[in-house]
Amino acid sequence: MTYIAEELLGRNDYYNQSEKLFKEALTLFEKGDNFESHALLNKSIVLKEKCGDLRGISLIEYYLGQILIRTGEYARAIRRFHQALRFFELEENNKLIGEIFNHIGNANRYLRNYEEAISFHKKSIERFISINDSSNIFYSYMYLANDLCAMSEFDKAIAYYKIVLDGFNKLNDEKGLSKLYNNMAIAIGGKTGKADELHYYNKSAEYNKKINDTYTLTSNLINMAIVYSDLNNFEEAKKLIDEVYELSDKYGYFDQKHKALHLYAIYYKQKGDVDKAFEYMEEYANYIRQHYYDDSVEKIKTIELSYQYEKSIFESEMQLQKNKELNEKNEKLNSLLEEKNDFLRIVAHDLRNPLNNILGFLKLLNDDKKESLDMESKEYLGYITDGVDQMYHIVTNILNTNTLEEGKISITKTKFLPSETINELISAYSLKSKNKNIKVNFNCPEEFILNSDKYILKQILDNLISNALKFSQQGKNIYIHLSKENKSVIISVKDEGPGIKDDEKNKLFKKYATISNKPTAGELSTGLGLSIVKKLTEVLGGTIIHKDAEGGGSEFIVDIPL
Repeated sequence: MTYIAEELLGRNDYYNQSEKLFKEALTLFEKGDNFESHALLNKSIVLKEKCGDLRGISLIEYYLGQILIRTGEYARAIRRFHQALRFFELEENNKLIGEIFNHIGNANRYLRNYEEAISFHKKSIERFISINDSSNIFYSYMYLANDLCAMSEFDKAIAYYKIVLDGFNKLNDEKGLSKLYNNMAIAIGGKTGKADELHYYNKSAEYNKKINDTYTLTSNLINMAIVYSDLNNFEEAKKLIDEVYELSDKYGYFDQKHKALHLYAIYYKQKGDVDKAFEYMEEYANYIRQHYYDDSVEKIKTIELSYQYEKSIFESEMQLQKNKELNEKNEKLNSLLEEKNDFLRIVAHDLRNPLNNILGFLKLLNDDKKESLDMESKEYLGYITDGVDQMYHIVTNILNTNTLEEGKISITKTKFLPSETINELISAYSLKSKNKNIKVNFNCPEEFILNSDKYILKQILDNLISNALKFSQQGKNIYIHLSKENKSVIISVKDEGPGIKDDEKNKLFKKYATISNKPTAGELSTGLGLSIVKKLTEVLGGTIIHKDAEGGGSEFIVDIPL
């Protein structure tokens, strides 16, 4: 077999593999599985680059842009859509160009760039008129009406909605009608009252049932349940939540199921059944942990290791490969790095929002209903609060790592009292220190003003205090000392824990470093905290060192410019 024949067979194999992955990704995309479809599309695009399938690459960019819109990464979605446009403009594919213009317009609306949004939706209308695509013309007018609603120009928006309604009815476009009524519920219903809002959601739900779009139907039902709750019609809301839960369980709609669990908790809280509300909130927390957290850190590590492995191969082959081959390898590495960064952003969106919901609801339970709970329920409430707090810290650390590696972190200097920042953190950790009977001692001989980035300093100290609490036994002490020396601020965080073994000190500030000592109350740890602390300290122009504390334990000393 000739070299050319072998190369053609190889390209054909890459194409077949990429198409299989692409089809699997689209199936998951239609089901609303953003994470898995995103992962498969990134694998497919690497193979399509190998076989030179430019059209396939552009289609993947198009779908990646849609996923980024779903997950709230609107600016990055716009960049993906513009990359996809380059090929389709050469192909003069007005249908796809018009659809991409609509997506770019919608992303700009979410970013509140209303003039840009209107401009792109008008461009899409021109494209669809040029190919006489009536259906997409009306979709574009609907998106244009959404822009006007966002700008509070309701009369103009309603005029466009009426044009679209007439058009979709003439075309018998049931999918279009379902989307239109949903948009009208949000825009017009929100202006004219809850009754109109419910009317339009009901109309949208009717069409989604007809076209068997169960995923969008669950969104309708969730919105209707929220409206009924606002109207204090809790029983009707409960029926709708039951239906959402059943459909989500049947079809595997994770994002909708966790919303249903959250609504159950709110429903029972409004009914005054604190125990039942607590039960559903606990199930909600466990469900989030099971589906989001359990494998997220491992997946990040796997992607990180994969990237490092590919990078090492690239570096070892640099001297042997020709310039063309080197460029191909470099493109693969960039694609893999972007896959890792995109994954982290999806984790940010999918984890932070539900965690904030859980923390907010737990605060309500702690503030309003804790005294009415029995001792066992109070204990469980404490466990859930600690667990969610730990998860939130892990997510924050992962995101900080990503931001630091991309070099996107910026400093915003303000003048503030560092003692106040430390006192805020001590207060935030008061429940955790109380649960472990640990006394946090803070010493500041004199007050002074620091000109630095308050948020970054708070992240540094947050990690150090969190670690000191994690690795300290019951009944121990933590000592924090703040002082000013010449043109530096010195902050020491000292604990009475087990300390660090000599042979483990050299990896203390490395990413994903693990040491033999474990948190004393089963707390979670990713091994990211101290690596982030070191990098953030360096961002502020400072240094951090570790030394063994007198009498046992560890002391971390941060030195930053005044």
